[in-house]
Amino acid sequence: MAAVARKLGSSRYMSTAPKGGTSHSRFLQGLSRFVSDAGYASKITYWGRWQMPSKYGRINITAPDIYAIQDSFSSGSAVFLSIGFYKQGSRVNEWQRIGGHFVTVVGYGVDENGNVDRDMVILHDPDDGRTGKVQKRFLRLEEMRNGTFIDRRGNEADASGHMKVTGGMRLKEGYMAVVDAVVALDL
Repeated sequence: MAAVARKLGSSRYMSTAPKGGTSHSRFLQGLSRFVSDAGYASKITYWGRWQMPSKYGRINITAPDIYAIQDSFSSGSAVFLSIGFYKQGSRVNEWQRIGGHFVTVVGYGVDENGNVDRDMVILHDPDDGRTGKVQKRFLRLEEMRNGTFIDRRGNEADASGHMKVTGGMRLKEGYMAVVDAVVALDL
């Protein structure tokens, strides 16, 4: 598994930077190229607030919702989430993006105890920042009703409709995790 991750992160595919990580467009580029190099045709669908090149697939410039995750996963797609990390800004309901992380969806609809929970997404996190091992996480998601996101360049975006993580991830006080994008891969 580590060999595949290294290959995907290489300059031929996602060009993952040691400090900056992998941008959404490079993630789409790398995923598309990796699947093509393996000899498969693919269809990629993206939901997120950033404009992406249409050559990689169907691009939906919209806040991703729980249904995009559930419907894609149920139909047999491989589903990836970009989890963005934000810290409280200087104004009320203002959130400054400080980084992000891609994870793989492996299920939904039940919590870690097997109880039905329609707002729960189960994922594999390739690195929890401490052990360097894949972690299984159960994230509870909740739709944001208001707020403003601010990127590193100072650009603002409406946070309404985005899904924030309300359980299953430990964050420092004043920090929040948000589903910035959903990527579905069909072969």
